[in-house]
Amino acid sequence: MSTTRRFFLTGLAAGAGSILLSGCQTPRFGAEDTSCDTKLITKLSAIDLTGLFSGIAEEICTYYAGSCTKGSLAAPKGVAPIMVTDFVEIESLQSDKSGLLMGDLMRAYLMKNCCRTVIQAEVGKDIRINDKGAVSLTRQPNQLMKAELDIREIVIGTYHNFNDKLVINVKIIDIQTQAIKQSVVKELKFTCSNRTLKTQGALFK
Repeated sequence: MSTTRRFFLTGLAAGAGSILLSGCQTPRFGAEDTSCDTKLITKLSAIDLTGLFSGIAEEICTYYAGSCTKGSLAAPKGVAPIMVTDFVEIESLQSDKSGLLMGDLMRAYLMKNCCRTVIQAEVGKDIRINDKGAVSLTRQPNQLMKAELDIREIVIGTYHNFNDKLVINVKIIDIQTQAIKQSVVKELKFTCSNRTLKTQGALFK
């Protein structure tokens, strides 16, 4: 075999091997694949939001299981309402349109599963969260509605958007003692394939 033909065949084999290896790689994030939009709203669009937030509500509402008939929107007599915030980014403690969307979904499913009157709260206006996670009402008693005067617990939703995952944390906090009564954390992982985000695994096991 001539030297020229040997070099040609060697190069052809190397090229074919490179194509096969690149075709077998698992889609993932990192320097090799930056084609997917990893913004929060894009990730939310790839998730079954009904399944996610109804599932979170069911887990959160086990705290109230003793006084609730599942599926009933009517709060039992004498049961204190709960205040539910829009979701805030864990580092900035600020909300945006995505946080408003998650807050609205959370309130809807908490009403359905917790049998409680739900009062909407805005971080910064109605409540304050300090850098240690302590929660307090920002308004004075004379500025609160009658239903809000009976509030003992508040549901706080936070999130952090990593490059390849989204972490959502929802917890019930006692306003007086700052004790966490119930907490649900969901870590949603994503892969990137053909410029499309896809979720990995089941939302709930």
